[in-house]
Amino acid sequence: GAQMTYSVQDGPDRMNKCGLAPNTKEFVLRSAFNKGFSMNMRYFEVYKEDIDDVSLATTIQQASDSTAAVYAACNSIVTAIDHNSRDAEIQVYPNPAGNSIFIKTAPGSLRNATAMLVSPLGQLVYSQKITATVTEIRLVQLPPGVYFLTLERNGKKATIKIVRR
Repeated sequence: GAQMTYSVQDGPDRMNKCGLAPNTKEFVLRSAFNKGFSMNMRYFEVYKEDIDDVSLATTIQQASDSTAAVYAACNSIVTAIDHNSRDAEIQVYPNPAGNSIFIKTAPGSLRNATAMLVSPLGQLVYSQKITATVTEIRLVQLPPGVYFLTLERNGKKATIKIVRR
């Protein structure tokens, strides 16, 4: 985990030693969370002053939701969709990914499942029904980083961490 070095209430310049732009409280705090997620951090300590700042509420809530998603992905027990066994119903490759990832399923195993790709801040960046045995998800519009691919069918979910190079 991590503790924020400074409150962004001290002025984003003090916390923004890397010269990120735009130099706003929201952007600098979001960048700090993204850096933590890129290092697989599972919890963050945030100053009370930042939590009380209404202008940062969405950023903090998204980071909280993403932390829960990271925790679930790291500690998940998948029963509905097995993506770990040798003869699994599903394969996701390549990971780390370049411009695309592919979801390969046994014929009919994930019919009418939904594939959703979520950013570390909990933003849905892609959603599609799976209708074929091989589904390509293009990642060219996404910046490098960690994403979470959730496959959902009949109310059951499996989440797989995807790294975009």
